[in-house]
Amino acid sequence: VGILMVLARTGDSRSFFNNPKAAKILNNLILRLISDGLQVYIDGLGIIYLKKKEERKNYFCGTQTVCSEEIRKYIVFEKCYEVSSFEYNKHKNIIEPRELAARFISRLKKHTPNKTNISQITKELKLFFNDIRTELLLLGKSKRLLNLGALYALKLNHELNWQDKFASADIIFAANPIKTRMVKEQYRFETPILKSATEPFTASNHTLIKESIIDLTQELTAIGYPVDLAASDLSLKCDVLSRPHPNDSDIEELIYCSKGAASIAHQHDRSQIGNEFTVRIIQNKGVAIPSWPKKLLLLGWLLAFTSKSKRVDKGVLINFDFSDVIQEQNNLSGAFTTPLTLLPGTYLSLGGRFRYVNILGISATETNFATKFSANDLAKVLRLKSWDQFTKLERSAALRL
Repeated sequence: VGILMVLARTGDSRSFFNNPKAAKILNNLILRLISDGLQVYIDGLGIIYLKKKEERKNYFCGTQTVCSEEIRKYIVFEKCYEVSSFEYNKHKNIIEPRELAARFISRLKKHTPNKTNISQITKELKLFFNDIRTELLLLGKSKRLLNLGALYALKLNHELNWQDKFASADIIFAANPIKTRMVKEQYRFETPILKSATEPFTASNHTLIKESIIDLTQELTAIGYPVDLAASDLSLKCDVLSRPHPNDSDIEELIYCSKGAASIAHQHDRSQIGNEFTVRIIQNKGVAIPSWPKKLLLLGWLLAFTSKSKRVDKGVLINFDFSDVIQEQNNLSGAFTTPLTLLPGTYLSLGGRFRYVNILGISATETNFATKFSANDLAKVLRLKSWDQFTKLERSAALRL
């Protein structure tokens, strides 16, 4: 009743749909509509709808692992300023603002005053969606569709008028996860005990091409870390593995993987879940194996060694100047921890349980993005753009705001 009194009194969308109660009802309505297989047009922004995706998930249950084949739903956003014939042909059940307004009123039918009509709510909706677009183009982010997710605008050119600015912007939607899922099949088996962290790679299509030992004392000294705070004779085993690139026979994927980093946590608490660290790069075949990725592995080890829990979570931002420690030309100004998509979940080794954490080198553009918003925002955008796995010495400036 309160939100309708606000509407009747002011007729101002900036006080109506920004009202938490009205926003919650609108968000829940949109989620209900797309869950029913409909597509909702967010006026002046784009269309959102649900898609299904088959996934295989592994769940660690003590000494057993459950492999589950699941069908999950996720929200998709397609940018479009106006609905054209292309969208009408692609989507057969588009809910436009007027119909959305009618369905919104029907949800409030018992409390709606007679003078609150569809035209009025439609106008309020369009003004509200215009507010979202304005916020997006000015700030680079909008969370007004709070129950659904967050919108981000990348590659913003602030010298353009708003129409051209919208047209040239890369707008992405980081949707909140939908918890419901359908399980097709489940398999339960004894959790294998790995002899080393690289065993799952060599068991698949990766080839071990180099084994090495990182002298941590020497490397810590090189980056100016006070070695007297660390134990003496520290070292970390590191394997480099290769696999063919799936789309280009002239390049290969290299993965640098620590062996034994999880022992930092296991020595602290045997029941603790430790971490093994990876760095992934892509290079031309036949090129010498570079050593600079080991600098990123060192940062992962240092995070675990100096943390109270002796483990590292995803989404940790490390500000670090690589200009003096990496001889190759680069624009890296920090590192960021991300899940290793190749091997998600928890694994069991002779020393105890562990998870893989990928150490991603990032540029100043990306660190600025995290500073302006949050590390969680950076993680979402990197994942959605598939920029969260491989490190390049010259990172793209695509996260420019």
